[in-house]
Amino acid sequence: MQTSRLSYNYIFAGICSATAHVYALAVSLFTRNPATAFSRVYIPSPANVDPSAPSKITEGAHLFLQYDWIIINLTCILYAYLLFEPHLKTRAPFKSYVNVRPDLEKQMALLLIALTTVTLGPGAAVSFAFAAREDGSRKGNLALRRR
Repeated sequence: MQTSRLSYNYIFAGICSATAHVYALAVSLFTRNPATAFSRVYIPSPANVDPSAPSKITEGAHLFLQYDWIIINLTCILYAYLLFEPHLKTRAPFKSYVNVRPDLEKQMALLLIALTTVTLGPGAAVSFAFAAREDGSRKGNLALRRR
C-alpha cells in the first residue's frame, strides 16, 4: 500500500516548519549581534524588563513569548509522544534500528521526540508524527489509528 496524500502534506509541512526553525536557530546561534543572540531570543530573563523604561511593553511581550515558546515546545513533545504511545505498547519500534532494552522503549521514544522538537522545531516534530501515524493507519497498523 502506498503512502497517502495526507502523509505527503504532513511531511511537506514538517519540512517547511523545520526549515524556518533551523534558519532562526542558526541565525541566533551564529550571530555577532547581541540583540539576536540565542540567549536573548530564546531564554527568558525577567531582569531584562525595566518597569521604568519606555520599552517595558515590548520587553514584557518578548518575555511572555519566550515563556510561551517553552510551553509550546513541551506541549508538542507530550502530544507527539501520546500519538506514539499506543504504537509502543504493540511492538518494539526501535528493534531494527538500535539495541534498546524493552523497558527503555518509552524513554527512548520520548528522548527522540524531544531531540526532534529541539533541533527541527515543534511544528516539524508534530507534523512528522502525524505523517507516521497516518502512514501506519493506512498500512493497517491498528495501534496508530485514531482512537
